[in-house]
Amino acid sequence: MKRIIVPIIQVFIEISVFMITSNTLRLNAGFEYQLLIIYVLFNFVFGHYNPKSELIWIEFRRQIQSILAFVFVAIVFIPNKNINRISSVVFLGMIMFFISILVNRTTRIMFRNRISYKTAIIGTNYDAYRIGQISKNNRFAMIKTNCYFSIDGVAELENLNDGVYPLIEEPVYSYDQMVEILVQNQIDHVIVVLPKAERKQLNKILDEIIGIVPNIQYMPSTNNLMTFASTIADYDGVFLIL
Repeated sequence: MKRIIVPIIQVFIEISVFMITSNTLRLNAGFEYQLLIIYVLFNFVFGHYNPKSELIWIEFRRQIQSILAFVFVAIVFIPNKNINRISSVVFLGMIMFFISILVNRTTRIMFRNRISYKTAIIGTNYDAYRIGQISKNNRFAMIKTNCYFSIDGVAELENLNDGVYPLIEEPVYSYDQMVEILVQNQIDHVIVVLPKAERKQLNKILDEIIGIVPNIQYMPSTNNLMTFASTIADYDGVFLIL
């Protein structure tokens, strides 16, 4: 429920700027409201108001798509088309592109502590430490690492145990305490960082936390071959990294 605050604030600010800009461009009231509805609609369609962690260039790409769709539809439905009206719509779209990015990033920073997912990481290796550091240092990440769980002493997972990375600062609990700590701290997000884990081992972990935590992610093994330019293709149930 608390995560609804940010989208509401975003919509309010963007509508205010939209109305001020359109009034400055001297668009008539009826046309102005039509444009506003189209703008907000496409922002919802392209997920602009979804408060989740996202890389900046993905946000740019999504917002460019939203603004281009807005400008195209607005121009198509412009009554009595003339160059001044078309140029005003294009200019309005450009202004709102920058405003929407600015508002989105600013509200994330301002309300990060209130809307971040309370996160626990299963695994205490270097990769787990890196994810914890990203959640701590990246102001736009919508996760906040609260604790780690060590798999030390768990027979089924013993071959995955890399010890506790020495730079980890958050509390580290034993695997036996996991369910109790998740419930006690009201953790709503778990990341399993055991890239070498086999399916049977992952199933053991998931069976214990499914139903307790609403959001679960795990870090797969990619043999260090996957980059930001890579994509995942589904070939009839077989996943391939391109």
